[in-house]
Amino acid sequence: MNVVVYFTKALLQDQLCRFSKISRNRPSFQVKEYNPQVDLSNFPNLLLVSADQFRIPGLISLLLNLKNINILGRVFVDEAHLLVSWSSFRRDIPLLI
Repeated sequence: MNVVVYFTKALLQDQLCRFSKISRNRPSFQVKEYNPQVDLSNFPNLLLVSADQFRIPGLISLLLNLKNINILGRVFVDEAHLLVSWSSFRRDIPLLI
């Protein structure tokens, strides 16, 4: 499962709409928006996460959990230049490698 992190819910919603159009044409391509109640047991191909939903330690925790159960693929960060300035993310990102 690949994860895409967006900084705002609005941007995530816009991208979710675009990905949904793709998944209609390709039923095997599944996209889900992360929220605490989402069922990840059916592992989507792409998990969209909004960074404004929770603080960076929560994001790191989610990514580590996905890594620990061996389903984390790549992590893509929209506006990555903003994220690297967050010291907690810089400190914890080596745990994902």
